[in-house]
Amino acid sequence: MEIVQFGFKVEPLFKYGFGFNTGINLQGYSRNLFENQLFNNGFEAYAVNIPVHLEYRFNFSKWFNIFAFGGAGINFYTESSFSEFTYPVSLDYGAGLRINRIQFTLGKSSLLGDFKDFNKIGQDIKPYKQLSTTLAYMF
Repeated sequence: MEIVQFGFKVEPLFKYGFGFNTGINLQGYSRNLFENQLFNNGFEAYAVNIPVHLEYRFNFSKWFNIFAFGGAGINFYTESSFSEFTYPVSLDYGAGLRINRIQFTLGKSSLLGDFKDFNKIGQDIKPYKQLSTTLAYMF
């Protein structure tokens, strides 16, 4: 499935390159993204994602840095009819670079489990998102 994501990120940096990466992202899932956007059919599923990541940045200058991140993703997922809900928890990791105010990120996610069945979280880890790319303008 293809995903469109819109959201807000907060990335406070602490000392020695360490930081925190969180925010809220609204996602729309579609089998054919171009067709749904062109004909306004809507999406097949919707999700809200809240990342809780630790981050380390190599600051080469004020305007250029490379970083790596990892942590949990808390998700709320529903079908387009809003009749069924799941609450998957994911292990997210990736890397990126920032030039001036433009930030590019590559990442992957593994599914740890679902909050609906809390006792099984972490017992059957499997791929959740193959590869995600993000292009962001940072204020």
